[in-house]
Amino acid sequence: MEGMVLAGRYELAELIGAGGMGEVWRGRDLSLERDVAVKVIARPGDDKLALRLRSEARAAARLSDPHVVAVHDVGEGDVDGRTVVFLVMELVDGLPLDAERGPAAVEDVVRWGVQICEGLQAAHAAGIVHRDIKPANILLTAKGRIKICDFGIARESGMRGLTTTGAVIGTPAYMAPEQARGEHDARTDLYALGCVLYELLTGEPPFTGTGWDMLAQHAARMPEPVRTHRPEVTGELDRLVLRLLSKDPADRPQSATATGELLSRAGRQQGHRNTELWEPSGPPAAARDLAARPTETAAVRPPAVRPAPVRPPTVRPPVPSPAGWVPSGELRETSAAAQDPVKPRPVLLSTGAAWISFLAPAVAVGGQLFAFQALSGTWSVVVGVVVGIVLWIDQSLANEGDLDGLSLAGFWLAMLAAMAVAILLLWAPGIPWWVGVLALWVMGPVVFFTSTGLTRLFEAVTRAEEAVFVANTSGLAAGLTTASLLFARTDLAIVVVLLGGLLTWVVAGVAVSLLLPPRRS
Repeated sequence: MEGMVLAGRYELAELIGAGGMGEVWRGRDLSLERDVAVKVIARPGDDKLALRLRSEARAAARLSDPHVVAVHDVGEGDVDGRTVVFLVMELVDGLPLDAERGPAAVEDVVRWGVQICEGLQAAHAAGIVHRDIKPANILLTAKGRIKICDFGIARESGMRGLTTTGAVIGTPAYMAPEQARGEHDARTDLYALGCVLYELLTGEPPFTGTGWDMLAQHAARMPEPVRTHRPEVTGELDRLVLRLLSKDPADRPQSATATGELLSRAGRQQGHRNTELWEPSGPPAAARDLAARPTETAAVRPPAVRPAPVRPPTVRPPVPSPAGWVPSGELRETSAAAQDPVKPRPVLLSTGAAWISFLAPAVAVGGQLFAFQALSGTWSVVVGVVVGIVLWIDQSLANEGDLDGLSLAGFWLAMLAAMAVAILLLWAPGIPWWVGVLALWVMGPVVFFTSTGLTRLFEAVTRAEEAVFVANTSGLAAGLTTASLLFARTDLAIVVVLLGGLLTWVVAGVAVSLLLPPRRS
């Protein structure tokens, strides 16, 4: 078909790739005198396909976002005696992410993921669900910009797809459980994004196998954590990917914007300076050798000069950069800067969580002081308010990457509790001195691991984003007060006192978790 002109306007110049449904050509719009990508799709005897593609192309053409491949036109024509449908799209100088072999650098995955979220949000705001997000449909340009292509375009069924006309649309390796049942919304694309991030970070999609076997795994199995394959990935990024892969759409972030914000935050915690889009002055820290191979992805044009592999030192040995990319010296400087840790950004509590972070410890501490008659009513209120204010300030200014769910004040409370227990054991009658000395060594780690375990409990009983900060610290303050008052005002054994404090910690933490407002994502 080289040299053929479709609809008297689009001249086919060079075959870029071929797939199950047709071919992708680099073309020329003779009317506007610009290069375009033309996807030519054979449709023998299928009149519904033309109507369907026209409708979906009109929807995609409404999108105007730098991270979405623009759709210019759709039409029909005769090629060698057969009727074809063609789609005219923006020609992108780049290659799909599935041309990448092996795991990518974490900072690059975060950067790409944020851009994908921006493109998805533009589509979702226009009422469009992609339904087939996968590396083959995500292009990376020579300047490091992400472009999502093939919005709403049906694909032929086969080894990797289930997309005949009227059938479920999607690719098994990236298909959400509800999508296999014929249901989808914006959160379906977010599940697929989780699959893409998982594959970019680990080198493999979350599930492998044949088409129907993969669908069954998506419906019933949870994948291995990313950190099983990449220990350097932070817990926050790992948890976000697994949250995107939740079986229930309600458990995923509820918008692409929220996902992008969480991904940016996880990237900052990973310890890299910049998770935003690279400026046109150069490519990402790890310019990829995206090897060309046949693809049915529209709007893909191999670069005129194919870059040689350039890998970040922490992932793969670097090689000299080719012409057209950042000079090797600049690339090394950029990579080193990207690895410098940055100060964590303060977490801003919602209004409801901020009030609870003040009231919960104030009521727990002041109420117990009054109930045990340790202080008068006035002084109980005063002490409770002071404790509430201190913990509110501390938790309102808490940094990302908290100490397993405890803010800084909570951490010092935990250390104070550990030291107090050890000292009490040293002076308690009938207890050997070496028990107190041993307690000095073990109580710190015991309280630390107890806090970690309770963090999981508080996360399990609530959807509240600040549950770890507020519930854990508030519960610890209540438990420490209980243990102190039981020891001072009763004759209970030290073990009973400790168990009473621990029980109060658990109960108060769970209660606060249930009171906290739900996530805004």
